[in-house]
Amino acid sequence: TDVRMCAESNPDPSATTRKLPVADRVVRQRGQERRLGGIVFNPCTIPPNHLVDTFVEVVETGVLTYVKAEHCCNRSQEVKAFKTEPTVPTDALGMPKIGTKQTDASCEAISELKLRAAWQRKNLLMDPAGLATFELIESWTQYPFTLLLKEQPKGFAKISFQQLVGCDKHM
Repeated sequence: TDVRMCAESNPDPSATTRKLPVADRVVRQRGQERRLGGIVFNPCTIPPNHLVDTFVEVVETGVLTYVKAEHCCNRSQEVKAFKTEPTVPTDALGMPKIGTKQTDASCEAISELKLRAAWQRKNLLMDPAGLATFELIESWTQYPFTLLLKEQPKGFAKISFQQLVGCDKHM
């Protein structure tokens, strides 16, 4: 029954994800900043809060969820997307209802550099959630990019962008 409910539930992870308390989120973030001295933490490198909640839920439920690179925006992009747009939908009787529509936070991951930055933010998300240490998951992420920079032998094709994304899905 649990598997069926998870499979039939809303595919949008942010709609059903339990929010991590702010105090707990801050403690985890500060601990990560102390441990990872080589990374500059600012709003452009800090991952979004809603994805931290998603990865904490993955650890708590044991149900893996694939997070696309386009959803691994930074905290400043999440804050900008949090601004709601006023809408005036109508209810079943045709009466107008004033409401707000929140836009989804997303980022571009259309080049290798942007993809690498999105994956680094995803790696930073897994660490405070307890899913994997940043060092471990970063070494796995670094490997395909190392192969991407290698010169290919004559007669072999260069690694494509889609192969990088497929590698992330598989991992």
